[in-house]
Amino acid sequence: GPHLADLSVLLPPRMTRPVEYRLVGGGGCFTWSLDHHDIISVKPEYNDSSRCSTSARLASIAPYSGRKETSVYATDIISGITIHCKVFVDKISRIRIFHHSVKIDLDEIATLRVHAFDDEENVFSTLVGLQFMWQLTPTTLDNSNHHLAHIPLKETHLSDCSGFCVEMNARFELEDRDLGSDFFVVKGVGIGQEVVSAQLFEPQFEHVSDTITLTVAEAMSLEPPSPVLVTLGVSVNFKLKIFRQKIAQVVNLPSQYHLWHVKNSSVAQVDSSLGVVHTLSLGFTDVVVEDTRVSGHQQVSSLRVVIPRTLFLYLVPVMDDSGHFHGITSIPSSEVWYVFPGQKYMVLAKAFAEGFDAREIFITEENNLRLESSTVELWNLSQVPDNSLGSYEVQTSRLLFPISQGEGYLVAALTYQAEASGSAKVLKLLQKVNVCSKVKATWDEGTDNSNIIYLPWVPGVYQEVELMAVGGMFVVISSVLTHFWFVNGFDWYSFCTQLKVVVRRRRTTSYFRLMKVLFLCLIPVLCVLKSLVKLSSK
Repeated sequence: GPHLADLSVLLPPRMTRPVEYRLVGGGGCFTWSLDHHDIISVKPEYNDSSRCSTSARLASIAPYSGRKETSVYATDIISGITIHCKVFVDKISRIRIFHHSVKIDLDEIATLRVHAFDDEENVFSTLVGLQFMWQLTPTTLDNSNHHLAHIPLKETHLSDCSGFCVEMNARFELEDRDLGSDFFVVKGVGIGQEVVSAQLFEPQFEHVSDTITLTVAEAMSLEPPSPVLVTLGVSVNFKLKIFRQKIAQVVNLPSQYHLWHVKNSSVAQVDSSLGVVHTLSLGFTDVVVEDTRVSGHQQVSSLRVVIPRTLFLYLVPVMDDSGHFHGITSIPSSEVWYVFPGQKYMVLAKAFAEGFDAREIFITEENNLRLESSTVELWNLSQVPDNSLGSYEVQTSRLLFPISQGEGYLVAALTYQAEASGSAKVLKLLQKVNVCSKVKATWDEGTDNSNIIYLPWVPGVYQEVELMAVGGMFVVISSVLTHFWFVNGFDWYSFCTQLKVVVRRRRTTSYFRLMKVLFLCLIPVLCVLKSLVKLSSK
């Protein structure tokens, strides 16, 4: 039903210019009234498409002479329901600069906003129209070296006000007059700290001000991403990235600005300058890298030392020569693998620990991962080129290129330690791979076959074409092999590898879906490919 977004509003008194607040309603079409015309004014806003008002602009019009209270009434012209909103007018006792964080990234833009409070610590509903003076002061002795720069509101995303531009236009006008509003946008231009101050620049309120200290630092990121699961007795080379101009850059280690440490030295140790972590015992700890230029600026990665329980292989078709496979569904080793000559595949190895099924273990050189095969006559198994993937993917994957039909096996092995002083153990996996040809339909050995067959139509004369199924892979249970042929959703069962198509009507289009099966058996055939043959008659 009819309602207002706010049932109480706190406004400052009139100062250099009126302070306006937009009171928004919904669920009705309102007329507006108020109790005291000498304290505030109400200006209805109407929709462009109709003379229906769902909002109004409230403004304090009287100078301060003590706390005032009045009411604004919104009456729905359809239901007659009246909703009232209390409006308080009081002086500003203090202001405070608000931001989401006191630390911003280098090259990041941050919007600061002033909030005001009365003597009872109530927050004013709006400060639009009030004049402020903003100042930036570096904390270092060299005041010329600023770490923040002011960005005019018109040059920021705030200029896109989506049709409700009255409030932002008031702020734009203040900046055009070299004054400030309750909004102030800054950008991090240098690493360090800067003091930001705001002063209420209104008669009799010049003493109302606030200051905050903002820290500008480079955004840091660690690879591998947290949490990192590793095995016992291995080393992890963390990669540190920083972001400049929104572009990630790898930091060359050692760096004079970055120091590393771990919080639990009984689980792992780290080189303080190179970021190389060596695991000592099962458990968890945090790996911390700190930027020494800014106090307290650090990046943390959770490290867990675990025992691997399962090893999986994943098969991913490679769609182009680049070797990229992101976004393509992979086939896990728990399913049967069927591959085809001429198609390139990526074989990925992943290990998992008990209790961390959704997070794979980070495999290192000490794990001595092996992906091998002795079936060289069926496929080529080779290393992934360094320029196609990251260094980690190159270490944990292989390229599989089938060359002839048959059955073979891939072998994966991962070395790990269960105890610090114990002997090495090996986790193995044997994956069966079937290489088969694709199922195709042919109809004329003397010509090139396409997916469309054109047959002439003559009244009273039937036209025929004979289709032949070739390819596929099957298990010999009976000496007889057959195919299912599907035409326009109706099944034609054939006890041979051939199908005769007869055209009886004009302008008929049929679709054939070919599937190879075993005759006299209801067992699905291994390695079935579906191909589509379109029959069109004119």
